Amino acid sequence: MATTTTATKEQIQAAEELLHAAEVDLAAGKEQPGALKAWDAAVMALKMAAEPRGWPCNDWAEMRQAVAELEKETGIKGLRAGFSTADSFRTQGEVGMMYENNIEDDVPWVQQFVTQLLDLADSGRPKKVVPPAVKNLRDSMAAAGLDYHGGDGEKGSAKMWQSVCAALQTLAEQRGWRCATVAEMREVAAALARETGDCRFIGGFAVAETYFANFDPDFCADDHDAFARPLVRRFVIRVLHLLD
Repeated sequence: MATTTTATKEQIQAAEELLHAAEVDLAAGKEQPGALKAWDAAVMALKMAAEPRGWPCNDWAEMRQAVAELEKETGIKGLRAGFSTADSFRTQGEVGMMYENNIEDDVPWVQQFVTQLLDLADSGRPKKVVPPAVKNLRDSMAAAGLDYHGGDGEKGSAKMWQSVCAALQTLAEQRGWRCATVAEMREVAAALARETGDCRFIGGFAVAETYFANFDPDFCADDHDAFARPLVRRFVIRVLHLLD
């Protein structure tokens, strides 16, 4: 395996920063620029992992073949699926065809794909440890999306609300703030808005409260989730960034 050079380390850092910038854009509702940044991060990571092994990545066909070869060589399952997901972000960035919920549901898969490739590019690089609280939040939001896709709005609403509560309570615990009741969580959201100058913390929590009200019965209109879930996911992602 090729020795990682200083230039490669700089490229790895650039890919990581680009992936983070993509998540920030997507959390702000900037779907097309965020999707393009995620795709660019995936391409950078793939080239670093594949080209030293002798697999060029000059065009889409070569990249697809390189991913297949990497999956065969390393035994890492899901690389090809990860590439397909990243490629859908390229399409989104160029022509904007994906729904917001589909984009945000797929972000973790692109993150995993890029991380796996960067690990192959430099097996000795320090691994970023994802705190269990952060991983659980991301898993919970993904599970909520599956519930909604399956037609279980009440169950999905409960999981979305639980994600919001867990995010705020984890952050509040770090800062010594009270955050046990809905009123206290509302105040935490307002405090974050004052701290960051971002009023979307207040608006995001207000939308999240509609999920709290939607447990039983499921009274929201069929298209409620299409508009609400991206806003709530972005709210939770903003809190996660403060946790990171």
